[in-house]
Amino acid sequence: MFYYSAPFFTTKYFAWLRLGQINTYTQARDFLDKVYCYPRGYGVFGIIKEFLDNKLIRFERPNNMQGCFKMLHIKRVDFIVTSTDTALKVLQGLGKSSSDVQKSSFSVSKVSLHLLVSKQLPNAQVVIDTFNNGLNTLQENGRYEALIEEFDWKE
Repeated sequence: MFYYSAPFFTTKYFAWLRLGQINTYTQARDFLDKVYCYPRGYGVFGIIKEFLDNKLIRFERPNNMQGCFKMLHIKRVDFIVTSTDTALKVLQGLGKSSSDVQKSSFSVSKVSLHLLVSKQLPNAQVVIDTFNNGLNTLQENGRYEALIEEFDWKE
């Protein structure tokens, strides 16, 4: 059991596709009967989770996100879902660029990031309250937006 802070960042997740596929994925239902890649340790959210739960899409589970992008390149999977920031970092690590793939024109899901503190820790609620107060102060005085820019966080 955990206490959750207020969300400190919300990120959009997009489908990442091979070049030339973008026109075939204009809405969520276009993913039906396709092969989705999500690596071990990664979560599945939104409509893609619903499709997986109902066995409306197939999937591959390599050990890491790099494996997914390699599988996309060799046409073993049809799409990957991840944030822009993650995709760009993985592509860079593979010696590729964002021009080697295409990002869907619509977000597949949004995920809010929170600080989690175990309820078993002494003063856990105090930690959460302190974090939330600090976050609120940063948002009110404009420093939050400056930090988003400074660290180049991508939605």
